[in-house]
Order: sequence, then C-alpha cells, then structure tokens
Amino acid sequence: MIKNPFIGVKILVLTVLCCFHFTVLAIEELNLTDARSFALGNLHALSHESVNPAALSFSDQLLGASVLNQFEMKELNTSNLWLKYPNRYLDAGITFSHFGYEDYRIVQMQAGFAKKIIPELSLGINLLYFRKSSFWEENAANRLSSCIGIVYQSSKTVEFSFLAENILHNFPYRLWKLYGGMDYRVLENCSLLLESGYNANKQFDFSLGIEYELLDKIWIRAGTQIILKMPSFGVGYKWKNWTVDAGFSLHPVLGTSSMIAVTYLLKTTH
Repeated sequence: MIKNPFIGVKILVLTVLCCFHFTVLAIEELNLTDARSFALGNLHALSHESVNPAALSFSDQLLGASVLNQFEMKELNTSNLWLKYPNRYLDAGITFSHFGYEDYRIVQMQAGFAKKIIPELSLGINLLYFRKSSFWEENAANRLSSCIGIVYQSSKTVEFSFLAENILHNFPYRLWKLYGGMDYRVLENCSLLLESGYNANKQFDFSLGIEYELLDKIWIRAGTQIILKMPSFGVGYKWKNWTVDAGFSLHPVLGTSSMIAVTYLLKTTH
C-alpha cells in the first residue's frame, strides 16, 4: 500500500506514458548530458563530449561512470559507462547506457568520432544503437540513430557549439532536434552558458547556466530550462586524476532528479 498519495500519482503518470509508447523520459535521458551540464540547465550542444561528439577533439582521455535518478524513483535509474579517447589519428569515444528494471529495459550503445578541421573548429558524429524490451511487447524494438555536432573555440574565453540530434529519424516517437549554444568565460573563474533548442514540432526551449570556481578545483553550478521551468544546480570537485560531479534538477510536477558522475583522467591531451 502506498502511504504517500503523491508518489502514487507519479507512478500512475509514468505507467501511462510507457503503455502508450511515449517513452519520453527514458528515450530523452538515454541521450544524456554529463552531470556538469545537467546542473547547468540540461545542456546538449554545450555538454562537452557526452552528447556533442565534436567536443571529443577538445577533450582529454577519460574513463567514467554516472547514474541518473529520475524523480527519486530507483526504477527510473539510468547508468552509464564511457571511454573518451582523443588522439592524433581520430578522436573517438564510446558510451554504454542502461535504463529500467525487469519488465521494462532500454540498452543503448553510442560511438562518437570527431576531427579538427582547423585548430579552432571540430566536426563530429555520434552513431547510436538502441534496444527496448518490455513484458507487454512480443518483440524487442531495435533502433539506429545519429547526431552531428560542431564546436568552434574562437578564443580561450568564447566557445560556440551546434548539435543536430536524431537526423536519421529512426525513432518514430522522437523527432529531430537542433541545439545551438555559447560558453562565455566572463571572468577567469566564472563562465556563462546560453543554449537554445528547436525540434520538428516547432517547439523552442532555452537553457541558461552559470559555473563559478569557488575554491581551487571546486566548482558550484546553477541553471534552468526557461520554458520548461526546470531549475537545476550542482557541484564539482577534482582531486589528482579524479573528478566528481553532482547535479540536481527540479521538475515542477514530478519532483527532483539527481545525477552523479565519477571520471578518471587517463592522459592529458590538451
């Protein structure tokens, strides 16, 4: 018996979404930002190498893992493992993602590749394989998708990013999306991030984030998705080769989601 009626409402809403194949929560979150970008307003184009493949050319060699908990429900956890391997031949990365529980499960493999056209400009592509299985479907759903990204670092203080998601249009319930953003370092220890998004349904969204290095290797972050009215915040800490990031986002109806990530620096390449 559910003692809290509000929890019961959340379970009912999520069940209805799944039954009608509007697996928006699962599908959207498997194309994950990193915990840093999650805290800065759920950025996509500006999400470094986690979503925007072009950012691989400006990354170090990294190994990491993260867990996203949606609306404080363990059944909605998404786990991720990733390896980023920029090198002089072809910058590459791979991410494995898992969402769900025994009766409803999503697994995704993502491979990203990028190359610098000039020292300030990089182009990249992500290839995604997606498999969804559930007890009410006889056969598992297998999908392929891809996205294309561009990153341009005009100087040490300004970066422009662009991302086109689901350009293969292989997901019938997830249309293409376009994102464009700017990362501007206002001060030596403070950055302002602005991003806009547009999808095939002619819907816009805007994200605004700010990151401040409070102490040496300790960052505090805040952001919001303006139209969706979803504020977020988080912290980051670096110790030797290890980095820990945590982010939190507040949905106006369903409550709080959290994400934590641990990254290990294998080799500095930039």
